[in-house]
Parts: sequence; C-alpha cells; structure tokens
Amino acid sequence: VGVADQLDRIAARTGALTRGEVPGTAEDASSPGLRRQVVETHVIWFRVADDALTVVRGLHQSRDVRVWVG
Repeated sequence: VGVADQLDRIAARTGALTRGEVPGTAEDASSPGLRRQVVETHVIWFRVADDALTVVRGLHQSRDVRVWVG
C-alpha cells in the first residue's frame, strides 16, 4: 500500500468520524476525553465536545500516545 493510499484511507475515516458514522474507542486512561480510531497502521486521536470533533493527532500505531498527546 502506497503513502497516497494510506492518506486517502485516513481522510475517509476522518470524514466518517465527523459524520458520526464510526464512534471511535475511548482512551480516558491516556487522557480524559480522548478517543481513537485505527486506520490500518495509523491511529487518529480525537476529542468530541458538543457537536464538534477535534483531531488531536495522527500517529503510527507504534508511537506512545502519552508522549505525543497531552
């Protein structure tokens, strides 16, 4: 899978998150209110408040989220 394909899949999943089609998984142990959505080898880290979704960071799954997300 090429980089462009991976970016397309991440963009598509981010769109699905904003439309409420996928909920993500709560990661309160890492940071209160933090959620994640896995896209192959990468993870979209985000928060939902009221009607807004904020993408905090996208990381390779091997990265320690506690180092990169506060």
